[in-house]
Amino acid sequence: MLHVDRELLTLLALGESVDDETGAHLGRCASCRDELDSLRTVVGLGREAPPEAETEQPPERVWEAIAAEIHAGTPETPDATAPAEQPRPRRAARTGWAGRRRGLVLAAGSAAAGLVVGAVAALGIYARAQEPPAPQLVASTAIRPVGEAASRAGGSAELVRHDNRLSLRIDAHDLPPVKGYYEVWAFVPGTTTMQPMGTLEPGQVTTLAVPSGMDVGRFAGIDVSAEPYDGNPAHSGKSVLRGRLTR
Repeated sequence: MLHVDRELLTLLALGESVDDETGAHLGRCASCRDELDSLRTVVGLGREAPPEAETEQPPERVWEAIAAEIHAGTPETPDATAPAEQPRPRRAARTGWAGRRRGLVLAAGSAAAGLVVGAVAALGIYARAQEPPAPQLVASTAIRPVGEAASRAGGSAELVRHDNRLSLRIDAHDLPPVKGYYEVWAFVPGTTTMQPMGTLEPGQVTTLAVPSGMDVGRFAGIDVSAEPYDGNPAHSGKSVLRGRLTR
């Protein structure tokens, strides 16, 4: 049994209407239907490109290689047990970009499954390329209790860089209850120069933005204090945890 001409299948995949005889053949021939579905998949992938995308016409040797590959294929062998169908006259070859596009789709149709897998893989690579870089650890320290009231408390502090921004991550545990709140400070070791960083949420990792321009090498000390609700923004003098960031 002769199958539908590949050129005609390509034109159908590109959207041309099917005549009654070809439609009847496709209705009973699974091989031709599968090839048409593969060609439609490739055409659909090509149409997903944005309309404003610029295309560059490949050199003539590319089309010559495609044509050689197509003509090198094994011709279809008629089935001796089935009634022969009269071959259909081939349509006149199209010229210009339309004819070249037809040849390209024909070549792609012979490897449609590989194109689909490759497109999916390319999309995965593109998605991974768009992912933001992972945060980079700049410095860290253990924060240890200060005084008897917080003897069971502890945790860690990390200075991380993400998208050219610095932040301070505090993970504290077993903090004693207070009639107020906990405040995180950065300070210059050996001095009383302190910079408020933000409120600490006990029982969870707290991430605080580092002010732009702050010298983190100088403000390497980390302090967690218990603060009352008195409206005074200064340090209460009641430090609970302390540590010093090191690289």
